[in-house]
Order: sequence, then C-alpha cells, then structure tokens
Amino acid sequence: MIIIQRRTTTLIVITSLFLAFLFIHTSSANGINVFKDETSSNQLTKAHEESKVSVKGVSNKTEIAEIKADLTRPMLKYPKTEIISFQAWDDSGNMLAPTDSESSSRSKNNKIVHQVKMSFEKNLGKTEYLTIKPVIKKVNFEKMDDKSSGKEVNTVGKIPVDQRVSKMANGDLPIVLDQGEMGKVYIADIERLSNKTVIHVQAKGIDPIQQVNEIWLQDQSGKDYLRYSKPKLNPEKNEYTIEFPSVDNKFKVITTQLEAPNVFEDLAIKVPLN
Repeated sequence: MIIIQRRTTTLIVITSLFLAFLFIHTSSANGINVFKDETSSNQLTKAHEESKVSVKGVSNKTEIAEIKADLTRPMLKYPKTEIISFQAWDDSGNMLAPTDSESSSRSKNNKIVHQVKMSFEKNLGKTEYLTIKPVIKKVNFEKMDDKSSGKEVNTVGKIPVDQRVSKMANGDLPIVLDQGEMGKVYIADIERLSNKTVIHVQAKGIDPIQQVNEIWLQDQSGKDYLRYSKPKLNPEKNEYTIEFPSVDNKFKVITTQLEAPNVFEDLAIKVPLN
C-alpha cells in the first residue's frame, strides 16, 4: 500500500513538472514576455514631473500586440477625473490601430495608479520595438452627457461648415488638407475605378489613424460619399489607402478641424518585442 502511494506521488510530481515546462514553452512560443525582474522593470519605467509610466508586460502574437502598463498620476478630486489610454507606434514611425482596451485604477500614496491593458493590430513588416505614449483625457462628471446609442452613426452632416476643410480633386497632387492642431493629411494619389474611388493618404500629425478616418468625398450636387472599409496602411510608404463608392463627376476631398488628444510625449517609452 505504501509502495503504491509513493509511486502515485512520484507520478503526480513528474506530471506537474511536465505541465509547468509545457506552459513556459508555450508562453515563449506565443511571444509572451512579462517583465518581472528589477532590471527589466527599471528599463521600462519612465517618470516626468508628477507622473510615471511603467510597462508591465508585452504579448507579441502573430497579428496582435498586447501591452500592459501602469500610469501613476496625481489624485484629482471629484467630479474631476482622467481617462487613460495609450498610443503604440512601430519602429518605422507608423501608428498601430487599437483593437481592445481594459482599465482599472487604485489609489496609492495620495496618487492614483491607472492600470491599462490594450491590444493593437500589428502593421505588416517586422518591427523590433513599439513606442508607447500615454494619452490623458480629462473628464468632469458634472458636465458629462452620454447620448451614445452604442451604434456607429454618420455625423458628417452635423459638422459645422466653418470647421470643414476641402479642396477640389482637379488633378493637382498632392492635395494638402489642414486639420488644425491635430496635423495635416496629404492626398498623394486618386484612382477613379469603375466600381470605386480610391485615395492614397499620408497623415502627419498626432493621431494618424483618426486623421485618415475623418476624410470623405462630396460631389458637385452636395452628395457625401463615405468610406466603406477601414483605411489600409502601407507601412513601407507610411501611406493609407481609403476606398469610397465610385464618384462619376467632379468631387471635393473633405476633412474637418480636429482637436488634438493630450499625448504625453515626455512619457513615451520604447518596449522591445523580442
């Protein structure tokens, strides 16, 4: 009876060790890299004035890059608060499109620690590191008015005329559209195909993804043409391709003045993916 128990115990231990090895091997294959030791943690921490960002880990999978990071900020009194997110840029200077975000917060020594987990759609091509930049949106609960229905709504018609920026597509390229404090977009090429109109855009500014999403076309009758798919990035050219329905006659390329997000460049930090 004692021999059987010893054999059973030995088998359990061997099985546990094998499962632990398998877990570690699988995690490495998936590119999971959680920074636990003090050296790595110090390398991925950056402070500026009363704020500090700490990158806790990165998951570098085939199509998605996942970042876990904390941002420590001064405590604000109700009804004021802050909503924290991050931008991610590859080593070629292209911004990654966010796909998901989770956040929580806790108080610590009269400060608040925002814990953020974000997933990003990786661009084509190999990148050795991502540059992470905190984005801080200030919120006043007393002034909040949530009218969102949870559905994507076409708001082009609600944009005031004095905030719109447009130029005729008359063959002169590039077409430069100034989006105010956000930056500028450059229409590098226009393809008039039988079933669609395709424009090639370079965005130079604080949030290129938002900038290229705020572009539409309008024909001479005043009819608006909205993109029917999300912009596609060509990382080699740092250029986006946007597809619209076919426009038969002359048209304008239109965008709008955009308010720039509060991106903390002083807390930008490079995160290795290997």
